[in-house]
Amino acid sequence: MLTRNWVSMKLQEGTKREQFVNSLCCPYVLRTCILILTLIFVGHSHSACGKQIDKGGKASNAGHAIAGWSLNQKSAYAGDNKIHFTATAIKIEHPQRNIIVLSSAPDWTIHIFNTMTKRSFSTKIDKWYGLYGKGMMITSDSYLSDVPVKLKEVAGPPVAGLATKAYAYASPKKRGLKNQILKLEYYIAKDVMVPEKISYIINRLYNAPRIDGLPLKMTCDDISGTTLELQTTSCKKNTFDSTFFELPKGFAAMKDDQSVLMSSGSIRNMRLMVETFDALGGLEKK
Repeated sequence: MLTRNWVSMKLQEGTKREQFVNSLCCPYVLRTCILILTLIFVGHSHSACGKQIDKGGKASNAGHAIAGWSLNQKSAYAGDNKIHFTATAIKIEHPQRNIIVLSSAPDWTIHIFNTMTKRSFSTKIDKWYGLYGKGMMITSDSYLSDVPVKLKEVAGPPVAGLATKAYAYASPKKRGLKNQILKLEYYIAKDVMVPEKISYIINRLYNAPRIDGLPLKMTCDDISGTTLELQTTSCKKNTFDSTFFELPKGFAAMKDDQSVLMSSGSIRNMRLMVETFDALGGLEKK
C-alpha cells in the first residue's frame, strides 16, 4: 500500500514538472521572461552610464550633451576667434594670444584665461571690454556699441550659409562731432536665436552695435578713417559636453584684465604709446 501511494505521488510530481516545463514554452511567458531580463540589464547599464573610466582606471563623472552653435570669425578689431555657445553658456577662443573667455547663466560673469601665462581675471558682464580691456582705451567712448546709431533694416545676402537681417547707416561728415560713424553695414543671423547676454558679449568683443542677435558680418567707417570689419567664415550647429564650458583650474587670479590679456612687454609698450599720445596732445593745446 505504501509503495503504491509513493508511486502515485511521484507520478503526480512528474506531471506537475511536465506542466511547468510546458508553460515555459508558452510564447507569452517567454516574452515576459525576456522583458524582465532586459529591464534588469538596462537598469544595470544605466547606473554606469553617468561615469567614464579614465586612463588610470578610475571612474569619473561625465557631462551631458548640450546643443549649440560654433563659429569661426575674423575681425580687423579683435582678430580671429572661435565662438561656441548654447542657450546658457558661451566660450570664446582667441588662439593668437592664447586667450579663452567663458561666461554662463545665471550671473554671466566674464572669466578670462591666458593659457600661456596661466593667469585669469573675472569681472561683471557690464565691465566686459573685449580682448583689449578698458585700461588700453584712450577714451571711454571708444566703443561703437556705446555710440547711439539709428539703423535701418534692409534685405541682406546669406553669410556663411545663413539667412541674415541687414542694417545700414550713412551720415555726412559733421565738424566737431566725436567718433562720428559715416557708414555702417551690419548683418545678423535671421533664424538663429541668441540669448540677450550672449549677443551683448559678442557685440562687445567686436566693438559692434548693440543689436540683439548673432552678428555675422560688419563694415564700419568712422570719422577718423578707421574701418572695422567682421566676417564669419563658418557657422554650424554643434553638440557639446557640458564640461566644455566649465572653468579650467590651475590659474592664478589677477586684479586687472591687462595682466591676463597682454604680456608684460606688451603692457609696457601700450602704456608708453598712450603716454606719448597724451604728451603730444598736451603740446598741441599749448
